[in-house]
Amino acid sequence: PSDIQKLTTLQDLMISYNDFTGALPKYLEDMTNLRSLLMTSNYFSGHLGNVNMPGSMRFLDISDNDLTGSIPESFMTLVPFSAAVEVDFSDNLLTGHIPSDLVRFDHLNLYLANNKITGIDKELCRKQYWNDGDVGKYGCDGLLCPVGTHSVNGRQKEDGSPCERCGLQTGNLPYMGMDVCENSSAPTRSITLIVSIVATLSTLLLSL
Repeated sequence: PSDIQKLTTLQDLMISYNDFTGALPKYLEDMTNLRSLLMTSNYFSGHLGNVNMPGSMRFLDISDNDLTGSIPESFMTLVPFSAAVEVDFSDNLLTGHIPSDLVRFDHLNLYLANNKITGIDKELCRKQYWNDGDVGKYGCDGLLCPVGTHSVNGRQKEDGSPCERCGLQTGNLPYMGMDVCENSSAPTRSITLIVSIVATLSTLLLSL
């Protein structure tokens, strides 16, 4: 509801695991004290280019929704470059390339598994501290597994979970960041929901 924007001192908002629909509200940009926004496992749709986040934002989770289109170059432009930021867009319908303009952030955790991403600017693959240092260790694989490969996290997170090429019987995966091969049994929404809940609770506990 639009009345939320009247809560001018609000710092943390969690509306995950509901059945909210529609586009992301444009008034988020005006909530200048909002630091964390958790909207995972809803049915939000539309393009990211229609909304910007306030400069106070540090933790944004819109995973497991129905967002479409590409990530705009202007994404998070109000957030200071020196800030440590975490953004989770996993399990949406985002397309295109990861924008090179994000190189301005030195400390960014960006999760994009299971979308329709087709490219990464090589400059982003040299960001040493991104994804808790995984990009520094594994390059582009620390962001997203290449086309035709998969990993349990859709990217390489540790030495024991590399991006592995799918067998010929599964066909070629057309997108980057897949956690299963094309003809494998994908996890159901309920399983994804449980994993998301555990991850969210862990994040909140660590922030206390």
